[in-house]
Amino acid sequence: MAKKTKKEKAKVAAQKAELARIEAEKAKIQMVVDERERLLKDRVMLVDKGCQEDVLHEERCRQLQETAALLADIEDEFAAKLRSDLSKQEWEQFMRCDRLPDPASPSQMNTYLYVWRETDRLNNIDEATVKTTEVLKLLDALGDLIEVPPPNVTKKKVDLWIEMRDLVRAEQRAHLDAAAYRLLRRLETDLEAESLEVVRYFRACEHFRLCLWAQLMLPVASFKPDDDTRPAIQCEFPQLGVSLQLPKSLNDVPLAIRAMIVQYDHYSDRCPSYHCAPLPSSQGLDMLSAVEEECSMQASLREEISAELERRLAVVERLVKEVQARPAPGTESKDKPPPPPSPELDNYETGEPIKSPSQMMNFKDGERERELREELRVRLAPHEVNLREIAVLGGTLHLDLVMQPPQPRDMRTRLTITVLEGAHTLQPVPYHQPYQPPAPPEPGQVRLPEEIEAELKQSERELEALVLINILLPETVLWFEPPTVVGWDEENGYWTTEDYHDIKFNEEKQVGNAARPAPITLLIRLYFL
Repeated sequence: MAKKTKKEKAKVAAQKAELARIEAEKAKIQMVVDERERLLKDRVMLVDKGCQEDVLHEERCRQLQETAALLADIEDEFAAKLRSDLSKQEWEQFMRCDRLPDPASPSQMNTYLYVWRETDRLNNIDEATVKTTEVLKLLDALGDLIEVPPPNVTKKKVDLWIEMRDLVRAEQRAHLDAAAYRLLRRLETDLEAESLEVVRYFRACEHFRLCLWAQLMLPVASFKPDDDTRPAIQCEFPQLGVSLQLPKSLNDVPLAIRAMIVQYDHYSDRCPSYHCAPLPSSQGLDMLSAVEEECSMQASLREEISAELERRLAVVERLVKEVQARPAPGTESKDKPPPPPSPELDNYETGEPIKSPSQMMNFKDGERERELREELRVRLAPHEVNLREIAVLGGTLHLDLVMQPPQPRDMRTRLTITVLEGAHTLQPVPYHQPYQPPAPPEPGQVRLPEEIEAELKQSERELEALVLINILLPETVLWFEPPTVVGWDEENGYWTTEDYHDIKFNEEKQVGNAARPAPITLLIRLYFL
């Protein structure tokens, strides 16, 4: 076979290039035609879908109007029932004649609080027990009013109820403190002797269990050796299922311990994470208003989509007319070269498919949901407990280290004298031992066994300076995970894990170390099935 000359090779290459050009031009023309048909089809579907949605919207609005009218009637009947029940409760309260105020009346509650402060000055434990039962009934009624306010109640009045509830709680807590102080004023007579040095007291009622422990300050030698081998103070409260071990630094402090379990929780509803964040105004629409707003948005989206379709159709129609005015690719006259394609046709590319109104609505709904989640997200301080994820178990355990009040001195003339100093209330022991857990090793860091052992010993010495708490857990409960010990931060107003370290679950006991005494409770993580 003879070899092709350069001229023949160039001719073959030109023919191939021409065929490629013709195929590319045919493909471009077919793409424009197909795009035109698709856009026309989308326009028809958009109009038909809009008509169907308008019909469905009218039917939906009609049904929702009937439902809204029915719900309005139910709400009116429910409000009337609430007003009737409230009037009945007020009448029963009036006819009971128990000298208790109406919890819904801030003026009556304020008067009750004032009289309570002025008349109950003895504050013995018997009166405090009776008063606690009485006050908790009022607090329960106040809590019901705050959680579910009656109809037509203003926010100002609800705020007054919250303020009054906090005042009554503080007064009730102060009276229990005063009753404990009054018992500690006479350790040798009002408390039961357990040994020569230790006295105890226990009182149980429906709402709390109170234990007092004190070590009598007997005469001791003034000389203290440097190597003090005395054991740390340990005390158990079997009635509460709690035991303590105090650091040796408190061995010579004239202190008493009050351990009290209360069956109520007056702290959690003061936490910022306890209450749900208010919904934005856009989320407060009823179903009918929400459907009308959705229909309006869909109509607006259909207009935008229709405008975009018309714009694309105008471009495609112009290109189709240009293609129809040109000879078909491959049929051009050999004498007359084909006109060059227009830059618009040559550079034309089909755009992305236009989303339907429902797809765009779903996208916008997803964006709004993400914004709402971010707006309603709970923002916590360091070590703050999130009560939206964790629940409080039972009531509250008060473990208080207090100074022993001055004790009465017997005189020869059958007279006792007590020298009182400072405020006549429980004085907490100034104890706070900060503790910083050892930092975890960095990834890839190699440490010698001697370094690890020295770090463990240092951590043990620092933990011995904290108060060791053992809490006996009920055996009748199956724990998915051990509960967490947390304490109340009065300054910031939330439950915190800051001063509680090395918490372990050991033989049905929850063991932990506290850096300072405070009301504590057990928390468990919520699981939603």
